[in-house]
Amino acid sequence: MDLVQMPSSVTAIRWVQTICTCFFATFSAWLPMPGRSTAVQEQTTREYRNARAGVAYVGDETCRECHEPQYNDFKKTGMGRSLSIPGPGNWAEFTKRVTLDSKKLGRSYTVTVSGGKMYHTESKTGADGKPEYSEKHEVAFTVGSGDLGRSYLVAKGDALFVSPISYYSGIRGWDLSPGYEAGQFLSFTRPAWNLCVSCHAGLSRPILGTRNRYQVPPFRFLTVGCERCHGPGELHVRERRENAPLRGAIDFSIVNPARLPRQLRDDVCKQCHLLGDAQVLRSGKTYMDFRPGTPLDNVVSIFSAPVTANVDHIKALSHPEQIEMSRCSINSNGQLGCITCHDPHVQLRGAEAVVGRGVPGRHELALADVHSDNWTIAPERP
Repeated sequence: MDLVQMPSSVTAIRWVQTICTCFFATFSAWLPMPGRSTAVQEQTTREYRNARAGVAYVGDETCRECHEPQYNDFKKTGMGRSLSIPGPGNWAEFTKRVTLDSKKLGRSYTVTVSGGKMYHTESKTGADGKPEYSEKHEVAFTVGSGDLGRSYLVAKGDALFVSPISYYSGIRGWDLSPGYEAGQFLSFTRPAWNLCVSCHAGLSRPILGTRNRYQVPPFRFLTVGCERCHGPGELHVRERRENAPLRGAIDFSIVNPARLPRQLRDDVCKQCHLLGDAQVLRSGKTYMDFRPGTPLDNVVSIFSAPVTANVDHIKALSHPEQIEMSRCSINSNGQLGCITCHDPHVQLRGAEAVVGRGVPGRHELALADVHSDNWTIAPERP
């Protein structure tokens, strides 16, 4: 089967063999909400100035100074809790010593806590009942919000690896991590790939030309934050603090994804929600070189073998290609995108996600919108 390249757009996802199945974070964008303006935003082809090289990242705490409501809402979402350092305040999955025996691998795994730190141990016992092997590592980072589960990273020098065991919220218990359950990896040897790690961190610091090696410390910002979708904030923060006059109706010092042309708008989500069958980084680039408002293809070439949409089975990282092959997207002439229905600033749960406070459900509002003559891509925001 021939492989074809589509600029930052792919179909067919084969992620079952990669660790990112358990590194699942929901990247989407915003949708009209009750009490917010739903006027259609004018799209622009002008360049956002913070997308240029040299503009620095400032971190969520700086954004919080002026956008505290959005900050507080976002920190409750899966993305806002995507990566953490394990400690007594955030290991709800650990209540007592855990022992997991894998007959398939012939090994045992334990989770223990000592001195306020979490440790994972893999061991093997011989036929005579005597210990043959044991390897113990301190858990350096917890990956995932816990909504679906958590995986764990251990450090060996400047390299990060995935622990053989993960916590799964669906079963409220521990089991082998993806890759280990199939016997592909043993003994803390599954690399924490740059792509997976970058999509679960606010700002990772990979070493160029390596798969899973990072500068020390490996992260400047732990959790996914504002700047992953809006771009680096240094220019915007400086100009707003100086009360610099705007040069028009649109503030081009910070990316507003809703105003981007369709392809650039969707690239913001595709940086983490689109895998394809193969990816090739451009020479001298890392995944962190992508900036919202610029083509994803400038950083990475994504290849795929197109297939038809499978509406009965949605994979962890197949959202964009499923959308693009859907009848809704085709009939919308390309206007339908992630942010037509999804709001990354909030995460609704339970009945609230369907019907909220006497108004139509969030997705009902989106359907009413896209089936009318007036498309609402995103609400106006201050």
